[in-house]
Amino acid sequence: MLGIRKYDWVMMALVLALTTFGVLMIYSADQIQTTRASGVIHYQRQLLWLIFSVIGLVVVSAFSSRVVETVSYFTYGLLLIGLIAILLTGHGVERWLSIPGTGINFQVAELAKLTTILALASYLANRKKKLDSLKDLILPVFIVLLPAALTLLQPDLGTSIIFFFILYAMLYWSGLPLIYLFLLLSPLISFFLALIALLGELRFPLWGMFFIFLCVLIFYNRIYLMDAIFFTVVNLLTGILTSPLWNSLKPYQQNRILVFFQPERDPQGSGWQIIQSKVAIGSGGLLGKGYLEGTQKNLAFLPAQHTDFIFPLVGEEFGFLGIALALALFFFLLYRIIELARVSSTNFASLTAVGIASFLFGHIIINVGMTVGLMPITGLPLPLFSYGGSFLLTCYLSVGVLQCIYLERSGL
Repeated sequence: MLGIRKYDWVMMALVLALTTFGVLMIYSADQIQTTRASGVIHYQRQLLWLIFSVIGLVVVSAFSSRVVETVSYFTYGLLLIGLIAILLTGHGVERWLSIPGTGINFQVAELAKLTTILALASYLANRKKKLDSLKDLILPVFIVLLPAALTLLQPDLGTSIIFFFILYAMLYWSGLPLIYLFLLLSPLISFFLALIALLGELRFPLWGMFFIFLCVLIFYNRIYLMDAIFFTVVNLLTGILTSPLWNSLKPYQQNRILVFFQPERDPQGSGWQIIQSKVAIGSGGLLGKGYLEGTQKNLAFLPAQHTDFIFPLVGEEFGFLGIALALALFFFLLYRIIELARVSSTNFASLTAVGIASFLFGHIIINVGMTVGLMPITGLPLPLFSYGGSFLLTCYLSVGVLQCIYLERSGL
């Protein structure tokens, strides 16, 4: 109990405030007729998962970071087996594993984010040589790519993207030169620019100009020859293969991307969510319509308003000030975690904190971005807000690891 009293209670206050805010919004989302008719009371289930999550946080925080590091590869392997099991048992589309005899379903990919952070932190912390070439990135990329690929096969594009937020942030914190961080991102930029050209959204040859810029940048920074050839070829192939890759996407995936550029092209279909989301946020004004009084919500115009689209509900009922408060709480939580990473006594602890911050940041930026039309809809929940037991548990276990790091920094 002494350890609990010595928690970072500023961080805990932020976490509990966001969770409370989230439960209140889930309760509000439950008040529409279609939700009540289903017999599912989401806020009660979320409160039940919150109890399990708090217990998990306290248990995890009782261990030392050395113990957490010791079991990092084991837990990573265990979650990989879980992801493989989902695919082999034919439950990939459902993305859940059932715990026998409990009636509880668990989304393995959520917890795999945390175990991947721990495994990657352990590897990077124990390297004797600094990262300064492509061959040094093979194992770190593999550690992240494996669970990301298994998650993508479920298919769950949104969750798989978060693994790359984790990889990028932790490589940066490990000291990877900025030029290599840019080169790692360059194939994605190439794909995006080539896709814009393919869809006819922009006639200006941006992809060609980017490719020339990339070649000049590689030459100017005197990148190792093999690394230079690799990144040049990958970017060239990305531009060439964009068309067949686009054609390989399922129609609903293509439609989500097309609707991102022009939501009005399918206002009654794929564009419905983003249009109604913008309407809900905009209709809240400065102070909102009042708690439980959101009209877009009450008329059930806003789909998934207790999960992926809970943020527009905040805007509708609490207005700009409610949105500002929520984002401020998230900002201070991320700031607190980064500060913990900066002062941590070991590389493993520091890298783990950065990995957790990047995982939360990825969810926040994508979820908020897609609800206001700045990003395609990928189906990612908002941390501590959105309904979902697996995700809430993962967030609290992550905070438990952070408290474990904080207690060691405090000498406990």
